Amino acid sequence: MKNLLSLVGSILCLIICFGCHSNRTELPVLDVLKQYSEKKIILQDIAEIEYIPLESSDDVLLTFSNIKYLSDKYIIAINGSRGEVFTFSRDGKIVCHFNRKGRGPQEYISIYSIAFDERAEEFYISDASSLEPRIQVYTKEGDYLRSLKFTESMRLQIYNSDDQTLFAYDESGLLDDTYRKKPYLYISKKDGEILSELNINLPVRHSSTKNMEVTAPDGRIGIQPFALKLWNNQSDGDNLIIADMSADTIYQLTPKKKLIPLITRTPSVNDSDPRIVLTPQLKTDKFIVLNKTTLDFEMAISKWTYPIEVLICDFTTHQINQPDFINSDFASESVEFAETTLPQNRGLYAIDAVTLIVANERNLLTGKLKEIVSTLKEEDNPVLVYVKFM
Repeated sequence: MKNLLSLVGSILCLIICFGCHSNRTELPVLDVLKQYSEKKIILQDIAEIEYIPLESSDDVLLTFSNIKYLSDKYIIAINGSRGEVFTFSRDGKIVCHFNRKGRGPQEYISIYSIAFDERAEEFYISDASSLEPRIQVYTKEGDYLRSLKFTESMRLQIYNSDDQTLFAYDESGLLDDTYRKKPYLYISKKDGEILSELNINLPVRHSSTKNMEVTAPDGRIGIQPFALKLWNNQSDGDNLIIADMSADTIYQLTPKKKLIPLITRTPSVNDSDPRIVLTPQLKTDKFIVLNKTTLDFEMAISKWTYPIEVLICDFTTHQINQPDFINSDFASESVEFAETTLPQNRGLYAIDAVTLIVANERNLLTGKLKEIVSTLKEEDNPVLVYVKFM
């Protein structure tokens, strides 16, 4: 009898433990039709903040640039419209910069996407505007190294994967339904050979670009593509967040090519009209921040705006809110994290010099940020706000 009771107890223990494990591994579900409550989050309560003023010069002005990469050694920025690439040291000092924009075989027409291999100190630039699809490879100083050319149409977002490989997302064919059903690729850094496909199959793919009817000033009606600038994926240290706007589940892709589901949505992306998509803004070990965007192209054309909402999901509690991130050194300024390659558990955004100078004149700044502004001029480059989550 005693042995029987012991056996029953062991079985009950296994059932309870299994139930606990099941609850822990259950994915959080985000209802894109639900209105979630707002939650104020003081950044200083959950993170350390570092301010990095970027050095300015007559030929290194980043008013319209994007910060693309930050590590313990380098900060990389681009001015996409001009084709400029800037490298700063970790403390914001200018290291070098180059511009290889042009139509020659060693140049690029535009910078559609850029990846930096810090170990080799090489830049990979996806030139989606070229009639010959290619990725151009340069040294940190801008010296041409090689071209990765493709025999088929490719429009690639690219990410550094390892010493031999780039990870890429192919956006070609979305407007005319000739797209790849498996768009995530591993590509050789040596010659551009497609080495393998990630096992994410998307029979139907959606796009943030749409062919729209446009009336010209002379009254003629034509069709042209209209784009809402959304990126499907986001770097997360050595990992990558896969948040394809054609899928319902968001994944973390590890360096060992393992896909780990993070969060899923309801209703399905295929069931919303106009379509509602989720794209990543920031991920830490404790939470993920997503942009919920309604692809209302008519509104975007007529009002130059479209519905977008920021949501945060806690991985432990599965609670979802609209976050109001507040930097107590500049509490009146809204915080929106940049889509940037960073170490894990890090966030980044920038504040331009004019905004900071005006805020200082209005006594809206405190702490280290106020100290930094005293040395700024209006024409200076932005100050980076580097957020290190605990």
